[in-house]
Amino acid sequence: MISREGLQPARTSAARFLRRHGPTLAVLLAVAIICYRQLHRGHAWGDDFALYVRQAQSILNGNIGQVISDTHFAVDNSPTAFSPYVYPWVWPLMLAPFIRLVGIDYELLKLIVIASFCGFLFVFHELIRRRASRWVALGVIASMGTTVAYIVHTDHLLSEFPFLLFIALTFWWLDRCAEAGKLDLASRRDLVILGLLAVAVFNIRREGLAIVAAIAALQLFDLRGRRRTVDWKQVLTPYVSFALGVVLFQLLLPSALAPEYSEGGLGTVWDKFSGPYRGTFTDQLGLPRLDWFWFALLLLIVLAGVAGYRKAKKKPAF
Repeated sequence: MISREGLQPARTSAARFLRRHGPTLAVLLAVAIICYRQLHRGHAWGDDFALYVRQAQSILNGNIGQVISDTHFAVDNSPTAFSPYVYPWVWPLMLAPFIRLVGIDYELLKLIVIASFCGFLFVFHELIRRRASRWVALGVIASMGTTVAYIVHTDHLLSEFPFLLFIALTFWWLDRCAEAGKLDLASRRDLVILGLLAVAVFNIRREGLAIVAAIAALQLFDLRGRRRTVDWKQVLTPYVSFALGVVLFQLLLPSALAPEYSEGGLGTVWDKFSGPYRGTFTDQLGLPRLDWFWFALLLLIVLAGVAGYRKAKKKPAF
C-alpha cells in the first residue's frame, strides 16, 4: 500500500501544476467545448482531407505504394494537376492510430484537430508567458481561441492546426535551447532535438522549411563577434540533424520535397502571402484594404519586436 507520506510529493506537484496552469487549462477547456459544439457530422466538400485519410489508412494496411500509384493515375489523367501525388506524412501518421481505433468517424477524428489547436494555444501561452505577465498571455490565447475563423476550421481534417502545434513546439524548444544566452551553448542532444522538430514541421507542410531560416536568423545574432571562436560543430548540429532527418523520413515515407502543381508548392508562397494571406491578416487586425506601405511598416514593427525579444525578461514576475 502507498502511505500518505508517499502520496504527499505527488499532491504537492499536482497543486503546483494547477497553480501555474489551472487558468490556462480552464480557457483551453472552454475553447475545446466551443469547437466541439460547432462540429458537423461527416465532412465538407474538398479533396485534401480524403487523401490525408487514405494515406493514414495505407500506413495501417501496408499498401503505401498502391495509394501513391492510384493518386499518380488520378492526377496524371486529369485535365489539371489538382493535387500532389502524396502529402507529407506527419498528419497521416497522427491520424492513423485513431482511425485504427474508431474507423472513419469524422466527428471523432476532428477531436484530433481540436486537440492540436488547444495544444498550440497551450505552447503559445508558455512562449508569451516568458515575456509578459500571466494575464497578458491568457488574454492572447483566449482571443485566439475564440476567433471564429479558427473555431470553424476545426471542423476540417486538414493539417493547419497540427502544423501550428509543431511550429509552436519548435519555437518553444528553440527558446529553451537559447536559455544559456547563445543557441550554440545548448547541449548537443537539445540541438539534435531542435533539428528533428524542424523535420516534423517540414513533413506536415512544405512551407515549414522556413523554420530552418528562423533558426538561422537567431544564430546570426548569436554569432556576432564570435565567428572565430565559436564551436562550429555545435552551430551546425541542428542543420545536420534536420538534413539527416529529412533524408531518413524520405526513405521511410517518400513524398515530393517541393511539389509543383496548380496553386500548390513552395513557388506559390509569395503569391499567397501577398494576396489572400495579407488580406485575411489585415482584416483580422481590423485594418482592411491596408496598402503595401503600411503593411510593410507593420511587419517591420513585428520584426523589431522579435529582434528585441532576447533582451526581454525570460520569466516575468507572477
